[in-house]
Amino acid sequence: TLVPFIAKVRASDDVPSLEALSGKFNIDAQKKACQKIVTAIGFDEGHGRIDVSVHPFTMSLSGADVRITSRFSDDEWYQGLM
Repeated sequence: TLVPFIAKVRASDDVPSLEALSGKFNIDAQKKACQKIVTAIGFDEGHGRIDVSVHPFTMSLSGADVRITSRFSDDEWYQGLM
């Protein structure tokens, strides 16, 4: 199960490098990655839209109209995750 796995990871002396999480991240590449992610989980742009917003949100106006917004930063890659 997950609980023993987490305990094993936390008890390990191995510390992963965080280097890959720092730096500059191309905003267009972030947008494309987010598009791939939401498509993979079933989002259909024919029944909704994805836009950029200062204050991201997701809402469903109906089962056939879903709105997703996100924001992107070239030095904080996680801002664009929806």
